[in-house]
Amino acid sequence: MSSGQTSHRLALYNWCFTERISASRGTPYPCDQHDLDECDFGSDRPPHSLQSQDHATTHLEHFLDPNARIGSTVQAAMVRLQAALRIHDGKPDLIIKAFNDLDIVFFDGQLRGRTTIHWRRGSWWAEWERSGGQSHKMYGVTRAVHHRRAAIKLNAWEMFMNTADPKVTMWKVTLHEMVVSLYTSLALSILNATPNCTYTLPPYSMPM
Repeated sequence: MSSGQTSHRLALYNWCFTERISASRGTPYPCDQHDLDECDFGSDRPPHSLQSQDHATTHLEHFLDPNARIGSTVQAAMVRLQAALRIHDGKPDLIIKAFNDLDIVFFDGQLRGRTTIHWRRGSWWAEWERSGGQSHKMYGVTRAVHHRRAAIKLNAWEMFMNTADPKVTMWKVTLHEMVVSLYTSLALSILNATPNCTYTLPPYSMPM
C-alpha cells in the first residue's frame, strides 16, 4: 500500500472507535436510531418460532428460493442495499446501518433484536486469542451472549489494514457471521426453553 492508502485505512480503523454510530451522522443510510440501538444492545424479542437447525435451514431455503414471491418489505430493503453497495467513500458505520436490511433480505428478519454487531480493536482480539479463542487474525467471530442473543464482533484492524479490499471483505464477513448468529441464537433459544437440554452451540460461538 502507498502511504496515502495506509493513512486512509488507518483513519477508517480509528473511526470505528472515535465516532458513535448515529442515524443522523456518518455514512448516509435510511435507518433510524432505534434500528441502530437494537444492533448495539439487542432487544427482548420472543423465542424463535424456528424449532431446530433443520427447521431453520428449510425455512431459509424456501425464503431464498429464486422462484418465491418477493414481498414489498424485502424489495425496499434490496433497493437500499443496492444503493449502499455503490457508496465508494462509506465509513465503517455503513455495515451496521445496513445490518437490519441484510437480515430482511437474507434471513427473513430472524436476527433483529437477537444479534448485536460491533467493531473491535486489535487489543480485544489479542485478548480473545489469549483466553482460548481462535486466531486474533480472524476477520470476525460470533459469540453467545446470554439466553437468546448472539454477538458479532468484527476485527477492525485486520479488516482495514490487512485485506486487499476492506469494503468487499466487510460485507462478506458480516454475511458469514450472520449465518452463524442465526444458528447460535436459535440454539440459545432452545437451551433456554428446554430444561436439561444438551443442544450444542455451533462452532466459534463460545460463550462470553
